[in-house]
Amino acid sequence: MEPLFFDDWIVRMNQTSTLTELAQIKQELFSKISDDFPLKEEMDVFHLYHILSQIHDQLTKKAVSFAEKQTKEEKIGLPPERYAWLTMGSGGRKEQTNRADQDNGLIYCIGKNQNQEQVERFVQRFAELAVNNLMELGYPLCQGNVMATNPRWQKTFNGWKETITSFLDQDSMNDIRYIFIAADFRVVYGDQELGDQLREWMLTFIQNNSRLLKRIANHVLSYEIPLGLFSQFYTERWGPYAGQFDLKYGAYIPWLNIIHWFSFFAGIKETTIIDRLIILRDKGIISRKEFQIAIHSFTVLLRLRFNSPFHHIDPKQLTSSERVELKKTLRGIKKLRRRIRILSYGT
Repeated sequence: MEPLFFDDWIVRMNQTSTLTELAQIKQELFSKISDDFPLKEEMDVFHLYHILSQIHDQLTKKAVSFAEKQTKEEKIGLPPERYAWLTMGSGGRKEQTNRADQDNGLIYCIGKNQNQEQVERFVQRFAELAVNNLMELGYPLCQGNVMATNPRWQKTFNGWKETITSFLDQDSMNDIRYIFIAADFRVVYGDQELGDQLREWMLTFIQNNSRLLKRIANHVLSYEIPLGLFSQFYTERWGPYAGQFDLKYGAYIPWLNIIHWFSFFAGIKETTIIDRLIILRDKGIISRKEFQIAIHSFTVLLRLRFNSPFHHIDPKQLTSSERVELKKTLRGIKKLRRRIRILSYGT
């Protein structure tokens, strides 16, 4: 896809005035992308996800701006003094495929002279309209309810701080998962500085709490990597995916958890995996060899993930080279896990 061609699509998105037009553009564009990217080379993978991220961001900005405009026109409540729409999960890391669902949140600040109830009415209606707009564009609701309509992900600045602080005092695996989700947020609409301030506070809080870092390490190390001693894949034994490899929870999630821990350990503000890995290498936290292993693993997982809509793959359907690459990736994940164990426990 040539840059000029892509720019033309962005112009079309910016000029739309209705969700119907925007949804049509999305459908046409994603069809074009599927035809144009064979994903044969490493750079194909990174270029594809870069393009997809820009498209998702632009569509989200437009859908959220429509919601903001409608909420103001309806004169429901009062807009907060400051607010920002967050994309989270794979969107925050710029890893969304063309099948992305919703992962979003909202952060806001109530002004000293503003009425709290009026602001909350605006925020709730704004979030409701934005989520509905995104659904109309073809972004399904998040099955885990990680959306700005959920009070867990719709909070004031201080509310976010209180929630993250509470994770230190609890001992639930879900709390660690929520920390991972929060750590990947990006501001795609609204007050960027508000998001930067929250991230700065969150990283400082986690780095200064060794107990929380160790809990995160325990969570990361709890995942079993489904590769046997003799490099055989462990596949699902029962159910609709019997005989298939769980790409999401057997490889992709354990990989992300590893990078999350390293990012907390090093206090890295960036959200994309590539940026995080470069900083980890430059700080000497991972070696150049480990960096190369990590980049290779990431490339393999992104390619397989794009081509596996149900997160499961049949190893027998992979080419011999693909099986070799996946096994190499799983071994790389095991090596990075050992680094976390050494840094956390010294053994």
